Amino acid sequence: MLKSTIIMAIIALVLFIIAYVKEGKLHIEGLKAGSQMLTRTAPLLLVAFVLAGLLQVLISQSLIINWLGEGAGVKGILVSCIAGLITPGGPYVAFPLAAALFKSGASLMTIITYITAWSVWNVSSLSFEVALIGPKFTLIRLATMVFIPPLVGLVMYLFG
Repeated sequence: MLKSTIIMAIIALVLFIIAYVKEGKLHIEGLKAGSQMLTRTAPLLLVAFVLAGLLQVLISQSLIINWLGEGAGVKGILVSCIAGLITPGGPYVAFPLAAALFKSGASLMTIITYITAWSVWNVSSLSFEVALIGPKFTLIRLATMVFIPPLVGLVMYLFG
């Protein structure tokens, strides 16, 4: 985690210097835009991390291992698919939840299946997709991707 933070900080610093050297006050505009994003997403990030932490302490490790652990098999794949389907929000919600489940005993197979289901099926974004791209596109995308998360889980189960 520290290595990733250092890399991101270096990239941000390089971009800040590039923006500073260019004409105008691009560096100030960039800082303002970043601050606005932080202000909008910080409450959601806080809630997501609190939720992940509470899940980690409230759901017993034996329950997570039973339903999502190494021995969960196809049951774990199905539970992961359903969890991915119903998880609202963006990566700032899904990844802390995945990390909490993984730390509590969920297998790599179920976590990968969960993240795949969340990213492919995410129901919370369907209304935006239908409104902005259209219902035909959404139906075609869902019909062609409906088997992807369970297939990923099965591949992980058989070869992982």
